[in-house]
Amino acid sequence: GNIHGQLFDLLELFRVGGPPPDVNYVFLGGYVNRGIFGVETFCLLMCLFLRFPKRISLLRGLEDGEKFSQVYGFYEEVFHKFGNSIVWRAIMGVFRCLPLCATVSSDSSSEVVYLISGGLSSKAKNFDSIQLLKREQEIPSSGIIQELMSAQPSTENGFSTTDTSRTLFGPDVFKSFIHENNIQLLVRSSQLCVDGYQHLFSNKLVTIWGAPNFMQRCGNVATICELSDQLSASYNTFAAAPDSYRISSEGLVRFT
Repeated sequence: GNIHGQLFDLLELFRVGGPPPDVNYVFLGGYVNRGIFGVETFCLLMCLFLRFPKRISLLRGLEDGEKFSQVYGFYEEVFHKFGNSIVWRAIMGVFRCLPLCATVSSDSSSEVVYLISGGLSSKAKNFDSIQLLKREQEIPSSGIIQELMSAQPSTENGFSTTDTSRTLFGPDVFKSFIHENNIQLLVRSSQLCVDGYQHLFSNKLVTIWGAPNFMQRCGNVATICELSDQLSASYNTFAAAPDSYRISSEGLVRFT
């Protein structure tokens, strides 16, 4: 689920779920913005990915790009800490290379678990069409990539679009997509869940959220979706890290 620069809650996640490389992790994007430790959060995850590339996977989220980071605080955070935008541009370059989605398979099951930040696109009916996408770009304002990153489930059948250009997908198109692609469960993020996670569509879709007490005011818990060797899912919820574990952004060393 989304972390959004909440570094100490990411450390709490590892305390609750187990440290890498003892546990395999797939993160579904949303690493920066709104929280004050976006640089440290993403750099920690990148270091873990480089150290344990078969244990840590990082997917891209809707806000992992230039447009959203200039609006929701990450650009300002980087400029405050470093005095220029060099680090910001470097991280934006990494974001453009991150995979859009992933699948988890098992020798004991013919089905897969599908992982993505957003959801379904009306123009991508199967995995083959998604694999053909040129992902090394900014998330566009329209098209398949934008739909995959921003899509949200809806109780209304078919595809529709919100006033904010987000794609909505209903139970009928979802059922068709998981049947065609042999999906046992779709795990997504990018929507705040007060209880940490929420099931829809006969428990074939779950939205999880990884930032407890989001923005230090929402009061929500966060969730780790844990998959067994047989791909059965369980949910491990956790609260925000205690205040005694935290330091302020002013307590960090500023590099110049």
